[in-house]
This record gives sequence, structure tokens and C-alpha cells, in this order.
Amino acid sequence: MKITSLEICWVQVPLKHEYHVLSRSYLNTNHMLVKLHTDDGLTGIAEGYVHTGAEAALANVKNLLGPAVIGLDPRQPELLHRRMNAALQGNEYIKNAIDGACYDVWGKSCGMTAAALLGGQFRNSVPVCDAIGLVPVEQVKQEARMLLDKGFKQVKLKAGRDFNRDLEMVRAVRQACGTDLQIRMDANTGYRTAAQAIPLCLRLEEAGVDIFEQPIIGSDLEGMAKLADALTVPLLAHESLATLQDAVDIIRHKAADILNVSPPKAGGLYPAMKIIRYAEAHNIPVMIAGANESGPGNLASAHLGATALEQPYPGDARTVLRDAETMVKEPIRIEAGQCHLPPGPGLGFTFDDAAVERCMQTPWMKVGGK
Repeated sequence: MKITSLEICWVQVPLKHEYHVLSRSYLNTNHMLVKLHTDDGLTGIAEGYVHTGAEAALANVKNLLGPAVIGLDPRQPELLHRRMNAALQGNEYIKNAIDGACYDVWGKSCGMTAAALLGGQFRNSVPVCDAIGLVPVEQVKQEARMLLDKGFKQVKLKAGRDFNRDLEMVRAVRQACGTDLQIRMDANTGYRTAAQAIPLCLRLEEAGVDIFEQPIIGSDLEGMAKLADALTVPLLAHESLATLQDAVDIIRHKAADILNVSPPKAGGLYPAMKIIRYAEAHNIPVMIAGANESGPGNLASAHLGATALEQPYPGDARTVLRDAETMVKEPIRIEAGQCHLPPGPGLGFTFDDAAVERCMQTPWMKVGGK
């Protein structure tokens, strides 16, 4: 089997409601869709969240990544990533789309799921949380109660802009939900330094936070280590973690208790799985991060979570819950805090062509082939 050509396009997916985090607010998200064609007539499909300029992402695939992978066997992920990395440094978010399409077509060729090809499908669904953005405290309280009533076991609370508001928010959620709903507080580095974060996080821990996600600047691993040592509850690394080398450094510094592994940040399912296996070898639990993926990306992340040996913490393969369009034909089952893997081979979904058409910002562009 050989890759003969790619088709790519840029879509902009509207959200149901504006979503507020520390650094910005979202009305929509940008994505690159990929169709990867092979010489045996099979097509793999996937999505890459476009973290930077969409036009530049498309140009990088057309001029660099596409020519680098055409002619390769999509069933050789190590070779694929070496070719992509040689052609273009960084840009993991768009490499993720090509990686996912390769796993999709590989699975279709042999009737296996992407999770199985990543090393073994240990479960048919993965635990997920839902997130509440920077909205008024009373609204946070109401939404958290609704999540608990829907069967979610964890809520991710966006924070980091105003400590007094953060503290009030945690107390309000605890009042509404008791201890039945786990609270993960994501400050998106808003507390900046360990010296500033330690007293704040200790007060928030006392108020009821169960997990802290990246309270301080991601590159400050010494500060993260100090914070992890000061806290009783787990510290989760997200902005600190993209690559396998990042995981090595975090574990060496004892800078986190949990790793939040993101396929888009790592460059795809294959490099993300390397991070998971390294963490497992060092007895560090993982959860699967979100990067504003739409439906295809959420399902790819669910495959990654299904192949981790353990999934003790709910992850973020649920960003599609915010979207007005799922981008896939098949219903995405997120029930009682579990995201279910689709049953088909590969990634298990097909594009919703009508939704793609509604969201399309560029026509499909062909790379390679006749």
C-alpha cells in the first residue's frame, strides 16, 4: 500500500455559544480536513486543529508535508514521522491530521480499529469531563449541577484571571454538587510562578479542588516541581507537555503527577502513544488532552485513550460538545461521562459532507496524483 495523493481543505466550525478562557474567547474554531488516498483505492480521513494561520497550514501540506509522504506506506508510522519532521520542523497540529488519516486507512485495510493498531484496544469507551469557561459564578454553579445530573464524574473549571472569583467558583460548585463531582481547575498558566501559585492553590485545595491543571508557566519545571511538592492533590501538566522529550523532562524534574497528552500537540496518535508508553513505564498516569478538536479529532483522541493501559482520570475528548457541527455522519456517543469509540475500522467515522460544505472556507485542494 502506498500513499498516492492527499486532499485538504480548511473549515471553520461555529460554536453553540461563545467560549471564554484566560487568553481569548472563541466563537468558532479552525480545522484542516484531510483525505489520504492510496494505490489500492482506500481513503483515510482525519482532522487537524489549525493552531496558527490556516492558509499557512494548507501551504505547508501542499509544498512540504504532502510531497514528503506521497509514495510511503501509511502503515509505517515511524518512517512517516521521520519524513514529515525532515520536511518541516514543528507544525505538529497539521502533522496530526496526516498521522490520523494514515491510521484510518491502515485500519480500513485490515479491518482493525486505530486503537488496536496503536497497541491494543483495552476499552470501548473512555472517561471524559466537560469544561465550563470563564462565565459568572452563578452560571458555573448551574452548569456544573447539570453536568452531574448527566452523569459526568468530573468538571473542568477555567480559571486564572481573578483568584477571588476562582475561589468563589469552587465553593459554589462544591455547594451545588457536594463531593460527587470531581473538580479539575485549569488556570492556563494564569498564576504564573510557584511563589504566587502555592498559597493560592492551597486555599483552592482546601475549598475543594481535586486536580490542578497547569497553574503556572509551562516552561518552569522547577516551579512546577515545587508546586507539586506543596500540594496534596495531583498536579497535571498540559502547557508543559507536547513532545516525548517534554515528558522525559517533566518526569525527571518530578514536575507533575499526571500528564495530559494531546495528539495535536504531539504531532499525531503515534508520537502521543510514545509519550503514554514512557509515562506508563515510569508509573505516571495520563489523561487525554483536548485542543479544540471537532468531531473527527475527538474520536481520534478516544482511540488514543482506549489504548492506554489505564484511564484513571477523565480526559478532554469532548470538545465537540461545544460545536454547532460535529463534522461526522455518525452520532458521537458521549453518555454518562464516557465517550464511546465508533465500531468501524480505522478511526470509524465518515465526513458529513453537508456539514463540511457549510463550514468550508477553502475548496478541496489536491496534493500529488494525476
